[in-house]
Amino acid sequence: MIVIREGDIDEVVSLMQELPEFINPYSKEELKKRLLNANLMLVAETDGYLVGFKCGYERDVGTRKFYSWLGGVLPTYRKMGVAKMLLKKMEEWCRERNYEVLEFKTFNEHKGMLILAIKNGFEIVDVRYSEKDDRKRIVLQKELI
Repeated sequence: MIVIREGDIDEVVSLMQELPEFINPYSKEELKKRLLNANLMLVAETDGYLVGFKCGYERDVGTRKFYSWLGGVLPTYRKMGVAKMLLKKMEEWCRERNYEVLEFKTFNEHKGMLILAIKNGFEIVDVRYSEKDDRKRIVLQKELI
């Protein structure tokens, strides 16, 4: 049974190090810096074993927009609905705090994330080239009101 609960920075750092997509995972210090303001760190676990996470923050303090910054599910636990459970829990948390929009960005090569987002009511609102390389970043938003 998968349980979704609020986690902490150490759990997120641990999971990032196990995910193949995070070639250069963020440091604990960078996470603390980004997650300083209104933030949420969710983890998914089964039998006490961490299998996924999703974290975000209020990007522009005072706005009603919440930014889902990072997330991932261990390869063994993909296609089991874990990412959807994390996303739904984040949406619920945002609605309880009266956020109007949930936003995230993903790279074009992360097809599973794009499909999950579109199936769950997100819309593509922009496509940008990454500042770090020439990959396309897709910006998705969902209205929560």
